Formats: sequence, structure tokens, C-alpha cells
Amino acid sequence: MSTIAPKKPLGLILREAGLISIPQLELALQDQIRLRDLRIGEILALRGWLKQQTADFFAEEWPQLLIHRPHQPISYYLKAAGLLNEQQIQSILNEQPVMAMEFGAMAVLKGLIKKATLSFFIEHLCEEEESDYVTQVTEIIEYCDDSWRETITAKREIYIGEPQITVPDDLRDINQKQETLIETVFLT
Repeated sequence: MSTIAPKKPLGLILREAGLISIPQLELALQDQIRLRDLRIGEILALRGWLKQQTADFFAEEWPQLLIHRPHQPISYYLKAAGLLNEQQIQSILNEQPVMAMEFGAMAVLKGLIKKATLSFFIEHLCEEEESDYVTQVTEIIEYCDDSWRETITAKREIYIGEPQITVPDDLRDINQKQETLIETVFLT
């Protein structure tokens, strides 16, 4: 498990957490040259790339969390960072028994946070003995990522008309109607 040194620049921490991109960071640093009285987090928030609460969390609270490591659920940290709100947390908690999935994995699958952001929090805040949790969450997300890619690929093949896959009857009827319409319009 790695830790981030408390003196690491905020922009790099946010980048490693998957919260901003390299071009966003570079542009914010250019802005900071012109706007010397604004901090990098304020510039990123003004540009709408993240919430001020998120910038403040990583600038002020994150270094202390790495030193003291209070043991809280991942939802606590995601809420403190302004990445999830109470309603989103409650929604995940309500669905958790039905889905039988870890909180973080569900947040990623719902599109509320990025996989890289969850991995960042887990890597830096989970203790070594919690490595099973990390492994489980990673496996769930990777499985779902693969399933999602397969589904998207299958849908793409259906709409392009690739014959390699079995097309459900209702889609086959739509494809036949489209082919008939195309023949009628272009061949007559």
C-alpha cells in the first residue's frame, strides 16, 4: 500500500484520484500564473471541473487522513470529499442487500464515481488486512466492465448488421423493415 506525502501538490493528488485530467491540470496551472491570488483548487472549482468542497477536502483533510487513518466506511470519505451526497449514499445502501455488492463497487457501477477514484481511496485508506475488500471490489468492477464492453460490442454489431451474433426476433423484424425501406427508396 502506498501513501501520498502530505506535501504533494494538490493538482497531482486530484489527478491521481481520477478527478481531473492532465489537460485540465495544465490549464489550471496556466490560469494560476495570471490569477496569483487564487489557489489551484479554487481555479478548478471556478472552471466547474470539481466542487470547491472536493478541492478543500484534498487540500486540508486528505493529508491528515493519511497520517491518522481513522477507520470509517468509504461512504464517509466520499461524502466528506463532496463526491457523493446523502441521497446517493442512501440509495446505494438500500440496494446493497439486493445486489450483494460492496458499496464502492455499486457507486462505480451507478456512475457516481470513477473506478480510478474508488481505487485511489481504497489504496490509500484501507489497511493491509482489508486487501480482500480491495480484491473483491476490483474483481466486481472488472467483471462488470468486461460485461458492459461485451454488451456494447454486441449492440454495436446488431445495429451495424454484423451476422456473427444471434439477433432477437424483435430486432430482426426491425432490420428487415429497414432493409425493405432502403431497397424501396434507393433501388426504385
